Amino acid sequence: MPGGGVDVGLPPEEEAEIRHAAGQRELLDEPNLMRPLTHVEVGPMVVAQAPSPPLPPHEVSDELERSPLRLPSEAEWEYLARGGLVHRLTYRGPGIPDSDEWFEATEALGVDSANMFGRYGFGFQPEPCTDVFHPSHDGLPTDGITNH
Repeated sequence: MPGGGVDVGLPPEEEAEIRHAAGQRELLDEPNLMRPLTHVEVGPMVVAQAPSPPLPPHEVSDELERSPLRLPSEAEWEYLARGGLVHRLTYRGPGIPDSDEWFEATEALGVDSANMFGRYGFGFQPEPCTDVFHPSHDGLPTDGITNH
């Protein structure tokens, strides 16, 4: 994957899109936790995507300990998921990816629903990242790989 930048957090355009699409549903319980919007530079990386079922966490941990590879940071994951696009809710348009219908449609399309990096299906399963959990984006590192 080529390197690039990603805005991590919730820009006003995406918040408006979510609120419009959500109608009466409350999808943004705590939008302030997704602020401030932070621009993060992500370096080039090698990424593989296999159409296989997820591995149990202990198997992933064992494999990573034996490997020179690592999991992506949250910023790297978001950059890959967005396909390099900025200030758009998803690479597939304005649909809110919170319903079974959205995931079923994406899964049915498979590789035909891929973003410009050839990645698809982000969000079907919990995505582990190297970052240490932090309840907001305040203080997010801008180098793309540093834990916070």
